[in-house]
Amino acid sequence: MPGSRYIGIMRFNDTHPETFEALERWIATHVVMRFEDNTSLPDGTTFRDLGTSSAPVIDELIHMRTTFFHLFKFAHTYGNLGLRRDVMISLQQLDILFSRHDKDISPFLEYAYPKLPHSCRLIQYLLWTAAAEFHRNPDHSSRQTQLFHYQTISKELHKDFMATLGTFQGKLLKEEFRVRLGCLRCVVAWELGEDDACRFHEHENNQERAQCVLYYAS
Repeated sequence: MPGSRYIGIMRFNDTHPETFEALERWIATHVVMRFEDNTSLPDGTTFRDLGTSSAPVIDELIHMRTTFFHLFKFAHTYGNLGLRRDVMISLQQLDILFSRHDKDISPFLEYAYPKLPHSCRLIQYLLWTAAAEFHRNPDHSSRQTQLFHYQTISKELHKDFMATLGTFQGKLLKEEFRVRLGCLRCVVAWELGEDDACRFHEHENNQERAQCVLYYAS
């Protein structure tokens, strides 16, 4: 690290090379990813291009979510609260950006669930988003298939998902929440929370929370 008196090698197990590339960017800029029109993605696509049907939207979404997951896991393992928070903010910004496109959070939830504590904010966010998508799916048969799939791969995942779904559906009983939800073509996290997206960010105080780029004052 810059300014250190020590020279040597630190070994981090189960860490992908792209994680370190993303970590280097974050150390230098304190930003996981800049969501600007001219930001270049790994294949040369820009965020501006994502508005066109020819852009490889789903492939890029999977790639970036995977990178964010490994960066969050690194931050969780080594106790870096600031990095965890910035990853969550970037992940939510990514979901907002891709909200115009068809997407399914379930594969990402299934990938992340066995690799992190289930109480961590990333898993809680994925459970909540999956519950929202499940509720909005009008196909009863596919919903039952999804529930059976969760139960087959992990009874604990099925239990956590059903608990989250129950909480989500309970909120739909509130008229204001139901009206706000009906205005959305795609569900995004801050419209579904008790307050806003910041409940997934672990802000240390109200001042820091008020300065968050996703702070939503209802």
